[in-house]
Amino acid sequence: MYSRDPDDTVDQSFSGYSFRFPAPGEMTGLTDDDQLGRRLAAEVSPFDLPVPACADDPEVLRFGFEGFASVVKLPLRDDLAVAEARRQVDALASTEAPVLLFLSRISRLELEVRSADGNVSSGSLTRRESPARLRPDLDWVREVDLGPQGRYLLARRPTRPQLLRDAIRRSVAGRLVDARWLDWDGEAWVGVALPLDERRAPGRTYTFLPMREPSPLAAHVHAPFFAKLARREVALDVPLNDYLMGEIAATCLQLLRALRDGIDHQTVMPLVVDLAAWNPDLREYLSQACEEAASSLEAEQIVPVAGTDGWSSLRDAYTWPPRLGN
Repeated sequence: MYSRDPDDTVDQSFSGYSFRFPAPGEMTGLTDDDQLGRRLAAEVSPFDLPVPACADDPEVLRFGFEGFASVVKLPLRDDLAVAEARRQVDALASTEAPVLLFLSRISRLELEVRSADGNVSSGSLTRRESPARLRPDLDWVREVDLGPQGRYLLARRPTRPQLLRDAIRRSVAGRLVDARWLDWDGEAWVGVALPLDERRAPGRTYTFLPMREPSPLAAHVHAPFFAKLARREVALDVPLNDYLMGEIAATCLQLLRALRDGIDHQTVMPLVVDLAAWNPDLREYLSQACEEAASSLEAEQIVPVAGTDGWSSLRDAYTWPPRLGN
């Protein structure tokens, strides 16, 4: 990890806080005590012992000359690691789970791969956020344009602080999350992003960045879930995650009501249906959100009525069977 002062136009070297992690053979040399050195190598992870790093790699220095403030250099140990790194770079440009979707502070991400023979392949991801044309009067509903990765309708709502803290306390008490979560005093929010272009891949669950966990509906969803380092799944038996999934369901209900009450009936019909069509295994979260809003999933007006601009409910809607013979 290398850093420099981005406002310093004279010193373009990485003279700021820069560190690396020691190689296994270096662990014993971190102390003059041979016995302690052997214990360090045997019992302590090198990731817990950062050591000063000197930026002498020309490729690293090039970023400083180009004005970058921070550079992270990750050594790849073998050809399999190189192939996996390339796969992950390719995945960043995929439309399946756009990486910038919930990252509102990043407007552009440049991707560049330099091979050993000097060939360079590059590309860029962009993000532009604007008021939602379907509901420009609502500041919590936005439209996100990701260029080739598609356009999305993004609903973003803050969590309820007291309920969030209570969920964290119960999670820590059950030894399901680290006690350091108790120190969290910042704002938390959840998000739901519906594709506005053609139907894309199934939705994914995000904790700012996409996880492997599928979304409970045909949209991408975000919350500050607790997840293990591999970021593969969201354990809903953790009270924190359970609470956040309930907040996502409440956001879906608020958004479908806002869209339903808008004026562009033809456009919002499939969006409202997508917001209400949860995975059966998790549908109880949406049902609970309806109950908290003095409604029920069966009574909520979520079924578009054919041939009109009206809506009906699961309880009242019906279809006539086709005529069978004369």
